[in-house]
Amino acid sequence: MRSGSICLMNFVSGIAIAVIAGLILYYMFGIGGGSVTVVQGRRSGRGWRRLKMIGWLVVAIAAILFADNFPYGGFQNLYADMGLSLFIIGLIVVGVGKIGYGWFRD
Repeated sequence: MRSGSICLMNFVSGIAIAVIAGLILYYMFGIGGGSVTVVQGRRSGRGWRRLKMIGWLVVAIAAILFADNFPYGGFQNLYADMGLSLFIIGLIVVGVGKIGYGWFRD
């Protein structure tokens, strides 16, 4: 492959990730919907709890992915690196979910 096609693939995958992230944010929090919804009581933290749950799920999958593939090449193994990266991203997602839940709860 030439470097131009690799750059184009990175660009296209970046756009795909941005679209998927936007759809997740719209589904979970109603961001970008154009309308304001008033939520009362315990429902205000529901989206943040979902985010924490998704984060812990990513952490668990990443830990399994890392543990299964690390013995076969260490950090030279692509799947072990991907597992470590997903683990860190999952922890960040859990942290954002905890901060958001604590910030917006009643």
